Amino acid sequence: MNTRLTAHADDMLVLEIEELWEALAEDYKDACKLYQNAPILGYPPGQVPDSVLIKHYGQRILATAAKTSSQRLAREAMLDARLHSLGPVIIRHGAFMPGQSFQITVEINRRLMTQIPEYADYTYAAGTLAAAR
Repeated sequence: MNTRLTAHADDMLVLEIEELWEALAEDYKDACKLYQNAPILGYPPGQVPDSVLIKHYGQRILATAAKTSSQRLAREAMLDARLHSLGPVIIRHGAFMPGQSFQITVEINRRLMTQIPEYADYTYAAGTLAAAR
């Protein structure tokens, strides 16, 4: 897995990740298994050939595999880089195509925004608490 971390304004970090197909193939196989019992006219459940399954559910399989891979890669990369988020983590991914590398971008908010008047002079960034002077 190749990663690149860049800092942006307002405590926003952007983590760019690229992974080779070999590490993603298992996610794709798992996504295919989810649709093996899907109803397709002329085939008993669980007996649908892969080519027919991909013809009918190919886009859904790719979307499922992309979502699963994106979440897994983001989690692993954040753990490796010892990154923590105080807000939502936004994951954007490119096209997921069998046999090709997969790229995602993870946006991580490291600052908690609050509107509590009693604590207006305090800021909190992951791991620290300080009063404004």
